[in-house]
Amino acid sequence: MTRQSGYRRDGFTLIELLVVISIIAVLVALTTAGVMKGREAVVRADNGWRMEQVTVATNVFCTSAALGQPGNLPPAPFVLKPTYNINEPEAIYLKRIFPNLPIVSGMLTTGLSNTTTLADGNQVAVFFLTGGAPDYAGFSTNGQQPFAAKTVPDEQRIGPFLQLKANMYSTTPGQGLTPNNHAWLLDPYGVPYAIFLAGPKGAYLTSASATPSFTVTTATGTSTVKPYYRGSAPVKYENPKTLQIVSAGPNKLFGGGELWSGPVAGAGEDDKSNFSTAVIGAGPQ
Repeated sequence: MTRQSGYRRDGFTLIELLVVISIIAVLVALTTAGVMKGREAVVRADNGWRMEQVTVATNVFCTSAALGQPGNLPPAPFVLKPTYNINEPEAIYLKRIFPNLPIVSGMLTTGLSNTTTLADGNQVAVFFLTGGAPDYAGFSTNGQQPFAAKTVPDEQRIGPFLQLKANMYSTTPGQGLTPNNHAWLLDPYGVPYAIFLAGPKGAYLTSASATPSFTVTTATGTSTVKPYYRGSAPVKYENPKTLQIVSAGPNKLFGGGELWSGPVAGAGEDDKSNFSTAVIGAGPQ
């Protein structure tokens, strides 16, 4: 009979355990980095998709035969009222797209029960592309009462030209914006888009003929952006026939906008828009 020598090891040594733990840590780090990059790619794609939906909806609205082919969205701010004097700019625009609105001691807009102001291009776009809060169900086919609410689920409507998902908009986004019962479109980072509306002559102006701007205050700071253009005397605005949409990007801060002649550093470096395939920080493409 022979006797076996040696011993049986019951576990790992400390060094072996440390090696295994190190390998696991590296694998976890690689996996986490991959997941984060994947998530960032999804968010970027969603951001581009949202801006594309608004751009397409605006083009459809502006050429809609049901609205007399309005050509452009009206400038902001835009005052919604139950009754207008027929010479008010808002009344002139509404009468153009809804020619059967009744005029009795002023123009009546049944369905607009309160006087409110669409504060900026973002709110103007939401209202005219969706029919506005609370249903975002487009406009009534009753030409004398286009703002009347939807009464039955399958009611035929004009629009909505833009279909909203639950996380695409908010009537109370905070960030320095005063709630007024009308919605703002949000980017995937939760910041309202800066939306500037081109006029019929390709210029970007408010209803008071001033250069528009958009300001938000997020956890990372306060920032203001204006429409982007190239050149000088006269300037050439980006998207001169439709609208500019700008996302503040992951840092939730807008760049300043205006002259865009090269790469942009700082707050606007990661901003995304509907007039460039790259981030604004990369400069004109």
